[in-house]
Parts: sequence; structure tokens; C-alpha cells
Amino acid sequence: MTARRPRQDLSQTDLFSFISIVICMGLVKLPSVADYWSGSRLYSIGFPASVMSCRKFHTVSSSLHLSNPKVDAENAKKKGTPAFDRLCKDKPLYDQIWDGCKSFYQPQ
Repeated sequence: MTARRPRQDLSQTDLFSFISIVICMGLVKLPSVADYWSGSRLYSIGFPASVMSCRKFHTVSSSLHLSNPKVDAENAKKKGTPAFDRLCKDKPLYDQIWDGCKSFYQPQ
């Protein structure tokens, strides 16, 4: 049995950092979440690593739950297939941000 780390409160800065990385992931598609923190020249985008560590991102992601558990269960059945949505738990927030950006963005 592994020792559990003590629970830490999530600061507003951490939440905003997490959301900014999720938005980045929606704009820049990479094969896996770990690739956003990769030092490889092929996947080096730099932004996520400059905002939050990969470990902290996974901690926040595993703790933050915004979606319907039934939808999560259906998505879990698709794991390993192209239909699997790796941002399923955060999708309601992502969709609201996306819709807000489309509504309020005024070019020029």
C-alpha cells in the first residue's frame, strides 16, 4: 500500500493555471497528456511546463470532477479507442469556456 499524500487546497492561481493548460490542450493536439511536458523537440511547446508541473496537473485533474458520472462510465468503456475523450471529466467547463470565447470574441 502506498502512502497517501496529505490533501492540499487548490489555490485560485492553480485552478486558472489548470484551465489555461486544458485550453492549450484543446488548441494544440498531442498524442498523450505527458507529451505536453515532454522535453522532446518534436513536442516541445513549453507552455504547460512553465505554468504547472505534470504531476500537479494530474493531481488537479484526478481531483476535479465536473461531469456526469454516467457519461464518465460510458467514456471509460471507450478507453484505448479513438472515441475516448481524455478531458471527459472537465468537458462541461471546457465547453462553457469555448462557447464564451466564441460569443465574446470580436476580431478587430
